[in-house]
Amino acid sequence: MRSRRRSQRGRAPASSRRADVARDRHRLGRDQCPRSAREGSDRHGQPDDRRRRSTQHARRRDGRALATYRAREHGQAVLEFLDFIGKYPKHPLAANAQYWIGEAYYSQRDYRQALVEFQKVLEYPSANGKVPDALLKMGLCYTSLREPGRASEVWTRIVGEYPSSEAAGQARSYLRSKRGVAPAR
Repeated sequence: MRSRRRSQRGRAPASSRRADVARDRHRLGRDQCPRSAREGSDRHGQPDDRRRRSTQHARRRDGRALATYRAREHGQAVLEFLDFIGKYPKHPLAANAQYWIGEAYYSQRDYRQALVEFQKVLEYPSANGKVPDALLKMGLCYTSLREPGRASEVWTRIVGEYPSSEAAGQARSYLRSKRGVAPAR
């Protein structure tokens, strides 16, 4: 009977509110239940603004780092992307940030370090969309390091594992050209 009692401020206890939301969700279906029940809410049923603000802040930081990269300030961009990954290691954009670190080193013609950074992209569980692109760039790094055999291996992997990706189309093109020698950028 305790869960039905009202608190001193006139609200039902949290366990009672959760039960009400669960009952409403079951009765109404997911699409019709209150927004706070669908998205996650704080203890008063209000949308969790902290989570939304944190996501927005993470996207802004990633955007700023990318803008720095596009301004050709590659060293600073690497620092900003590393800062992003340090602050948001499990964010879906962390793999994207890692990819751009590799791009920054590639742009500076530090192909060995770019290889290391692109390899790290493959380790992110949320990197699905970036894996073919990272592999493609790894092949280009191997080509620049005069290791055409390894470049061909990587590009063949892209074609085999990600056949419908845009990177697979480029990899096929590189494989058709002088077998591991990439066309000029």
